[in-house]
Amino acid sequence: MTDPEDLDRWRALRKTVVRIGPHPFLRAKVGDMRRFEADTGLRLPRGYRGFIRTFGAGGLGGSGGYCRVWTLSGVAWAMKVYDFQDILGRKSEQLARLVYFADSFLGHAFFWDPGEVTDPNGPEYAIYCLSHGDLDVDCIAIDFYSFITSVCLDAEGYCRALKYSEVTIGPDRVFEPYPVPAPQKRKTQTR
Repeated sequence: MTDPEDLDRWRALRKTVVRIGPHPFLRAKVGDMRRFEADTGLRLPRGYRGFIRTFGAGGLGGSGGYCRVWTLSGVAWAMKVYDFQDILGRKSEQLARLVYFADSFLGHAFFWDPGEVTDPNGPEYAIYCLSHGDLDVDCIAIDFYSFITSVCLDAEGYCRALKYSEVTIGPDRVFEPYPVPAPQKRKTQTR
């Protein structure tokens, strides 16, 4: 039988990452993923499925270069609330279909693009980043596993993807399990 979430690869990676924090692993169940897919009409990327079954939601990276991967409920909430065409002030087919699934403590937003399938057997989708203070959405990984290993857990890859001119964070490889809710929309202040 094939492993649809590539769990062996994720389990091997988990052995190379130091778990920190007081929270238990909050792994997703197959039934939760099926309900999410039925409710949203979106087939989750194979890599994300394997990640949330092996690691669960939480933050990973190190020394300030932290990516926070959300729970299924956080992703579903963001799909209903965020319209990046309105946020960025321009219309495009790509902005309309981006799925917001993670962020960083520094204000970066990470998305799948279900319209840019990089592996139809997974499926896997290209991953994009909206860097804090930027209006461009840039492709930073060809699949979820590459996002985790080459961006979240690689200091140089993290800095390159987020357009930092030099590596300013350490090479820590940590994972902190905790329920990461989707970020709340900021209220606009009126004067």
